[in-house]
Amino acid sequence: MTALKRYDRLEAPGLWRPAPGAQRRDVVVSVRRSSLVIADFRSNTVLSHWSLPAVVRLNPGRTPALFGPGGDEAETLELDETVMIDALEEIAQALSAGRARGGRLRVVIMGLFAAALFAAGALWLPGALIGHTASVVPSAKRAQIGQMVLADMTRDGMRICRGRLGSRALASLRRRVLDEARLHVAIFDPDGADARAAALLPGGVILLRRDIVEQADGPGPAAGHILAAAAAARDHDPLVPLLESAGLRAAIRLLTTGALPEAAVAGYGAALVTGSAPGSSLQEGRAEAGLPAGATAPSDEVPGERALLDDGAWVSLQSICVEGP
Repeated sequence: MTALKRYDRLEAPGLWRPAPGAQRRDVVVSVRRSSLVIADFRSNTVLSHWSLPAVVRLNPGRTPALFGPGGDEAETLELDETVMIDALEEIAQALSAGRARGGRLRVVIMGLFAAALFAAGALWLPGALIGHTASVVPSAKRAQIGQMVLADMTRDGMRICRGRLGSRALASLRRRVLDEARLHVAIFDPDGADARAAALLPGGVILLRRDIVEQADGPGPAAGHILAAAAAARDHDPLVPLLESAGLRAAIRLLTTGALPEAAVAGYGAALVTGSAPGSSLQEGRAEAGLPAGATAPSDEVPGERALLDDGAWVSLQSICVEGP
């Protein structure tokens, strides 16, 4: 600091009182790098050290100037030497300005640190909270949420095909392909919309587009999509993208009350099957199941296809969207 360097080794006479009521002593006052040294005038014996940042003038504007360490009048120093008085006051001002700058810097640093924590929390917390919420939702609630999405899809103009014989054949196909009772397959009619061939909903609901069964020569493509969806369900929780779409508030409500309002799933099913909302990747599921990607055309075949359904069941499945419930 410039002031400290300029006044380093500056000396002046003064009167030092070690305690209230004690006799004052003639002393020599010396400015050092970080302290004020008070020594006996005759013997030069050091009597006291004061830290420069603690030196305070006790009687501003009056003479002789009276100083003390930290504003405490238990120990005082009287000075008449103008150069020393000005030096101590300049040093005090310089140190005070340094502390103020340091305080402002600390405020800025703490503000930046708090902002960084907030930004990190804003980025990390929603994903972590949604992931935790999805991990604790029970199977029954997942199934209910899946049915809520199906009901909402019908309100958006799509149709879930529920023909009685076709539904029975679809359940039989699912059992032939998968030994997982927790998974259910539904055929949806996109009502002319450009929709994905398959999608996965919470509760183990696998959606297949209507033409996957209507325009195919056999149940192979449908079986392939079912296998792919089952494989995707093992690695990608379909509840997570739904909660991401619903928002953090809906996820918190589901976590704390166990309830998810219908408004939270409004439009999600239609957006999912039309590709405008994220969902579980069935292409990864197809690779895991050992099936070729994009098996949606009527010519696609799956080994052992003829054993999947008999002719009567296959015809019923193809008619699931035209057959009455």
